[in-house]
Amino acid sequence: PALWLGFVIPAFAALYAPRSQPVPDAASIVDWLQATGRLRPAAGAGTAIRMPAPACACGNADWAATEPALMQAQLELVDLGAMPAPPALPFELVVLDARSQLVYAGPLRFDDLCGGDGIAVAGLLPGLLREPPAAFISTTGCRC
Repeated sequence: PALWLGFVIPAFAALYAPRSQPVPDAASIVDWLQATGRLRPAAGAGTAIRMPAPACACGNADWAATEPALMQAQLELVDLGAMPAPPALPFELVVLDARSQLVYAGPLRFDDLCGGDGIAVAGLLPGLLREPPAAFISTTGCRC
C-alpha cells in the first residue's frame, strides 16, 4: 500500500497542479482571431486556422498530415503561422464552424495516451463539426 500511495499521490498532484495561465474561453479566442483581420466569413463547413506556435517545431509534419483532412471536411484554411504568437493562446489549430463559433482549439495531435498511440485531431473533426458540442479547448503543450 505505501508503494502504491508513493506513486499515486505525486501523479494526482501533477494532474491537479495549478496552471501558470488560465485557459482562455471560446469568446476570447474568437475575439483574438477576428482582431487579426485575416478571417473571412466561412463559405463551407467552417474555418481551420493554423496558429502561430513558436515553441513547437514539430508542427510542420503534423500540419502536412492534417491539411488534407481539413480540406476534405470543406474547411477554409487560414495560416497565421508567421504572426507573433499570443502567449495566452497556446494552440496549434483552431477550428470555427460555419457560424464562426469555436469548435476546437488545441494541438494537431494528442500523444502520450494510454497504450502509446496518439490520436490525430483530423480524425475527430468531422464528428465535432457534424454535432458541435461546447467548444473543445485543450492547452496540451507541444509534443516535441
